Amino acid sequence: MINFCFILFKQGFRWLA
Repeated sequence: MINFCFILFKQGFRWLA
């Protein structure tokens, strides 16, 4: 379930930007 974590991280990063 690493993909989920990776996607969530990417989404969060984009949201932060």
